Amino acid sequence: MNRHRRKSIQKKTQAIFKKAEDREKVGGDHFETEWHAILELMPLMMEQQIPENPGQLLPMQTSGYDEWVFYLDAMGKLVCHRIQALC
Repeated sequence: MNRHRRKSIQKKTQAIFKKAEDREKVGGDHFETEWHAILELMPLMMEQQIPENPGQLLPMQTSGYDEWVFYLDAMGKLVCHRIQALC
């Protein structure tokens, strides 16, 4: 990846996380704001890979304490929503 492309992705990523922080500051749910940011990041990450490697999927990994905490929080909320839907 060339330097210009890397800087472009870095700027776009920072803007996505800034929007997520702003949404959370005005009362947005942490789970929903983070999830929205992830959905915005996924096409950005794949933007170059899809034309270069059509038909191939790249795995996304969860690593690091903060990412696992977010993952567990997301799973907990999904389970709670499912349980409430069943009642």
